[in-house]
Amino acid sequence: MVFALHAGALDAFELNHGTADLLSVSNSWRDALGRAGRSLSPAARRSADGKEETLAKELYTVLFSKLEPGLAAHKVARLAIVAEGPLLDIPFAALMTSTKARLIDQYAISNAVSLASLLRPPVRSKPVQSMLAVADPLGQGESRIVPPSGYSYDELPDARAEARNIAGMYAKSVFLAGPSAREQEVKKLLPQFEFLHFATHGILDAHDGLNSGLLMATESADGSEDGILHAWEVAELSLTARLVVLSACDTGLGKERQGDGLLGMAWSFLAAGAPRVVASLWRVDDAASREFMTGFYKDVKTGIRLDDAMRKSMLAMRNGTPAPSPYYWSAFQILGNAGGL
Repeated sequence: MVFALHAGALDAFELNHGTADLLSVSNSWRDALGRAGRSLSPAARRSADGKEETLAKELYTVLFSKLEPGLAAHKVARLAIVAEGPLLDIPFAALMTSTKARLIDQYAISNAVSLASLLRPPVRSKPVQSMLAVADPLGQGESRIVPPSGYSYDELPDARAEARNIAGMYAKSVFLAGPSAREQEVKKLLPQFEFLHFATHGILDAHDGLNSGLLMATESADGSEDGILHAWEVAELSLTARLVVLSACDTGLGKERQGDGLLGMAWSFLAAGAPRVVASLWRVDDAASREFMTGFYKDVKTGIRLDDAMRKSMLAMRNGTPAPSPYYWSAFQILGNAGGL
């Protein structure tokens, strides 16, 4: 089913596809998005782009064809999407409409884990500091292997520059990177800040979303922490942040729990009291994230709505020369209240 709530009225439509069909199409599209973004040769890129566009149109038709007349009649300008099941991890902004535009060309878009979560005011104390920006926790030339997956993580120079630039936009901000980005220090500081920005490695545990984490600085062998800020640790905090941005890989993903979306990093910050979180749907490109986030914060600072700021950043990259694949500009989504700050 798809439900459309607008101006106090509720419309309901039955989709022509079941869960299994939706899962197949959405997974195929995500896979095509990745191939289109990573293809190096012009021929491979054209082939991947064509496949991606075909699937983007197909999924849009399935989800929005019955909504189109109402959207046009009510002159809808923004969408707040509450997805379930196989639609929880797709970048709605990159869907291709019946006019061959991307959905972000027509609407400002945000997401929520439930309708109730948008209506429930956060209960929290007033922050005492402005911006905490935590960046690349690895030293120059350092690589780190994280158990039990055995994945190796390298330094992120663009992420460090991204967080430093963003921290510079806010008075009395705190910027932590390299060895200073220690887990114990970050956990101590988190409840004090109005804005939280992480530009580090995201570590996804698809089987236990609350065991997902953000990579922090390497700890000494006799330290009390493991150098990973886990989702379950965040969920136990009481935050004062008005905006949390997780500019790291896979931070919007996790383990599905019906009615709660995907339990993972983004969910944990919402559970800790943040009314809005920006998170990623796949392994984001370091340089593209730097460009995207710098533009996003410049617009947020002007006081416009967050979904409008997100749209402006997406369109700025989408309309670049040459125009990049949606893989580079549609990875991030807003979860929660998308109004202005």
